[in-house]
Amino acid sequence: MKVTFFLIVFICSFHYRTFSQARKASLQTTNKGATKSAQPEYLEQLKVQKAQIDSRCKNLSSLLVFARVHNSKRLLPIKNGNFPEDVETSFNVLKNNNGRIIYIFESPTSESGDWDISYRSYYDTSGKIFAFERQEHFFNSECTEGAAHELLVKYFDKQGALISSQYSLRDDQKKALDSKRCSYPYDKPYVISKDLNSYLTRSGVRNIK
Repeated sequence: MKVTFFLIVFICSFHYRTFSQARKASLQTTNKGATKSAQPEYLEQLKVQKAQIDSRCKNLSSLLVFARVHNSKRLLPIKNGNFPEDVETSFNVLKNNNGRIIYIFESPTSESGDWDISYRSYYDTSGKIFAFERQEHFFNSECTEGAAHELLVKYFDKQGALISSQYSLRDDQKKALDSKRCSYPYDKPYVISKDLNSYLTRSGVRNIK
């Protein structure tokens, strides 16, 4: 049975590291202010577009839900929240009125319930990514007694170039944590697919198209 300690449902796999070079690079990109050459109006437009999709996702009936179990490449459609045993990864998919995929939520499963990681990819009507969001909620960070909550949001232009990157790490009371003092025992590498076809091919979920 799928076990989750957090209310946010769906998750990642085990890989220990402290403040790694990968996270340093991510924060350096954020701190440099990737929006320097971007038109502020265009960035705001992307934020509004993302917010509209997030709002639509709150209506669970608008989402297509799939699950992949261990040792299988086949995706199983999920109805009424009835997940099978041994779920490896869950997917939520949102299509626009023309049937094009504009959003995919992906989250491997945490059997321990000590962590919850999700990846959200946002695509325009031409299949190009315009936003990406990664959330991680986890215990055993060594920098707070409760859970640590990590959020990374990136925005891209029509050529797939990064124009904005925003990062935060907070405790249960939403107080900022020093990321250099935290441990990240449940991280694993991830890929941001710049176009929808690349995502579907990489993840092996082409049959949801």
